[in-house]
Amino acid sequence: MWTAYSVYNKSGAPVAHADKHTLAFQSSGVLFEGNDGGIYKTTNGGTNWTDLSNGLVISQLYRIGVSQTSSTKVMTGLQDNGSKLFNSGTWSDVKGGDGMECIIDFSDANYMYATYVNGQIDRSSNGTSFTIDISANIPGGQPTGAWVTPYIIDPNNSSSLFAGYDRVWKTTNRGNSWASASQVLSSSDKLRSLAIAPSNSLVLYAADRTHMWKTTDGGATDWTTITLPSTSTSVTYIAVHPTDPNTLWITYGGYIDGQKVYESTDGGANWTSISAGLPNLPIMSIVHYNKITSKNILFVGTDLGVYTKDDANDWAEYNTGLPNVVVAELEIYYNPSGTDKLRAGTYGRGLWETEILSPLPAEIVSFTSDKIGNGVVLNWNTATEVNNYGFEIERQTVETLRATSNEWEKVGFVEGHGNSNSPKNYSFFDNLLNQNLSSNINYRLKQIDNDGHFEYSDEISVAFEQVLKNSIEQNHPNPFNPSTTLNYSIADNSLVKIEIYNLLGQMIAELINSEQISGNHSVTWNASGLSSGVYFARFSVTSINSKATFSDSKKLILMK
Repeated sequence: MWTAYSVYNKSGAPVAHADKHTLAFQSSGVLFEGNDGGIYKTTNGGTNWTDLSNGLVISQLYRIGVSQTSSTKVMTGLQDNGSKLFNSGTWSDVKGGDGMECIIDFSDANYMYATYVNGQIDRSSNGTSFTIDISANIPGGQPTGAWVTPYIIDPNNSSSLFAGYDRVWKTTNRGNSWASASQVLSSSDKLRSLAIAPSNSLVLYAADRTHMWKTTDGGATDWTTITLPSTSTSVTYIAVHPTDPNTLWITYGGYIDGQKVYESTDGGANWTSISAGLPNLPIMSIVHYNKITSKNILFVGTDLGVYTKDDANDWAEYNTGLPNVVVAELEIYYNPSGTDKLRAGTYGRGLWETEILSPLPAEIVSFTSDKIGNGVVLNWNTATEVNNYGFEIERQTVETLRATSNEWEKVGFVEGHGNSNSPKNYSFFDNLLNQNLSSNINYRLKQIDNDGHFEYSDEISVAFEQVLKNSIEQNHPNPFNPSTTLNYSIADNSLVKIEIYNLLGQMIAELINSEQISGNHSVTWNASGLSSGVYFARFSVTSINSKATFSDSKKLILMK
């Protein structure tokens, strides 16, 4: 359920807001004024004004900045109403004019950044006073950027920031000095989007409305051009996967159905539309839920609220309690000891947040195996769990592949913890004492939600060599025409015979009659000269050392 933060104009009296839209006079001498900051009244001809806007959620937010060290600290950039800071339930004005992109340092929330139009950036080092114009420190003076100029903080070094104008500039000392980090990228336009790979700070992506560029060395050499999907709409946002710098997503504005969100898994060389389920409206922003790394959980802000995508599933609404409004930007507060929160800056209804409590599956962060005696111990752990019923353990061997068309067999079940925000450890012992296994064994986990939905983990392989025993498998294929294969094992060096008999008990073929070493063997029988019918393969083994004997038979069906 989404809930709203009341964002309103806090200017003192008299009101000097430049964008006034309406006046209403009451016969009792009260004058009301409506402006881009809210509603005010005066009872003495304008000498003093009273702000009536408290609780009126109408603010037009361009961007937001979320603290990662404080759950109650958020900055917002508002059209015509400056930049505002929400801290422990109280709003304060920190910068005037039009408010744009905001950043709160993820390691030290006293460092904050707020912007005015076209890329004028102020810094605060105490969380209250924004008096240091760091964009003026760019060589040659502040360039002119887009209306909402993009700038980002390095997720691995909070002293480093990148700002995009017609080129990218970088600072390593929070804006005291800057150096060029690209050639001129957008000569006829201005950069609109910037993103940095959380797993590799040398990989950055930049875009204007119709072009995109990439660097893999932090801008030490020229950036390379990325070919975008063919569309007539404009790029609005970029997001990069938390652990893979080559997996990224871009969003588009405009009204072309199916051209809303694109995914690349090779650094932008190729793109795939992942727009199914989204309305035919502009998409303004996208975030990846980084706490889940086993699959991709995405959220987008649209002209009609928020949508989410659970890996390969189509997009679905995520709007319970949220008004139908443009969502200009989304950010996530990652709670180290509680529930994470998704925050939305809307263009017209202020700031909103919701807890991320959708039925996401258990996030399996490790899955390992150990051989112990005649079995295998499987160990796995989860970082978080939501709605987790439990795990079925499935095994795959050469034997199951040969014996059945269902190549995986269920060998056990371990109950889950339901909902959990803390790590959980699991273990299962697969007893293989009575199994005739002599090759790798594969395992996977089938995680099942309480509502019946399930997903598979990655597969792991165990090299398992068990003491062989004398055995012969059912021939395959069976029925057959005209050839079939018999696989068999012998425990030690032995005299081996495999003979074929008909229903009258007459031997019609001798496939093997020789000494063979211990191990796995196979033989193929070609029955092209025989008529359809039932035959029998008689398998006999006599150990050369112990003289122990073993015999077995299999029914073979020749069908022409």
